[in-house]
Amino acid sequence: MHCLFSLAFVLESFTRLAASTALEAPFSRYGVETLQWEIAVAPGQTEILNGTVQEVHRQVLQINPEYRFRTLPEKDLSTREAQTKTPGDRIICFHENTHKPRAFQAGFGYLRGIEGKPTNGPGPGNCGRVSCSGNSAIWWCNDNETPKTLDSWAMIADAAERQVYHCGVVGTIGDPTFGMGQNFQPGGWNTITAKDHC
Repeated sequence: MHCLFSLAFVLESFTRLAASTALEAPFSRYGVETLQWEIAVAPGQTEILNGTVQEVHRQVLQINPEYRFRTLPEKDLSTREAQTKTPGDRIICFHENTHKPRAFQAGFGYLRGIEGKPTNGPGPGNCGRVSCSGNSAIWWCNDNETPKTLDSWAMIADAAERQVYHCGVVGTIGDPTFGMGQNFQPGGWNTITAKDHC
């Protein structure tokens, strides 16, 4: 039985992560949001699952091994589009690089493949870890005092991707090395890319 991906993933809760959880915010002054996703794992069966997009993917496949999770092809990061900052970008680089760009690229592909509108709880400095693979995490933070909803998950992927490319360097053989950092966006939200345990 194949389950259509077209049913939206929805951020369901604004509950803060319990202190006993090992997950820590990228900065000590930031809070951590528990991301909960409402997903139809099979016809007539909807589940609330917790974690990053990769963790949710694994949980869905445990419930329904025939579920087909849609990911989009990785973008060519050598293109001018991928390298160009937008007028709204305010990027801070952490001067810490990763030689595992594919870990971030996989996260970008997952996020661009998710339908629905993400919502983050009230801030300021309220962050949810939306993706983590290869010890490379993507965080989405809300600096508004009220909940923040974006038009798509792709907005998070795009902002984070522009930041890692802007903060990285091109290797001796032309391969990009992604740089960790933060990208502040109009509307009081930002993305953070950082090393993490995953």
